[in-house]
Amino acid sequence: EVYTGVSIINKDKSVNEKFYEKTVVSFNKITKKDMEFYIDRYKPYDKAGSYGIQEWSSIFIKKINGCFYNVVGFPLPKFYKLFAKELNINK
Repeated sequence: EVYTGVSIINKDKSVNEKFYEKTVVSFNKITKKDMEFYIDRYKPYDKAGSYGIQEWSSIFIKKINGCFYNVVGFPLPKFYKLFAKELNINK
């Protein structure tokens, strides 16, 4: 499960909004050889969950339920939907 929390505060515009996004990622069974290859070539230690879904490790993914961009790092579609009005987009 990948959770991202977002809080937007703009006192000048009286904006004080927050939300979270949850995405469930299911993995296929991963062999030790595949794990070692990934670790050796892609250095996953700086990634939450130790994998980059947008990289080679995407072959490990069985199913994703929710927002892909949340797993990458930021739930942009939900942010846009909730804050387009405050951002003066689509007037």
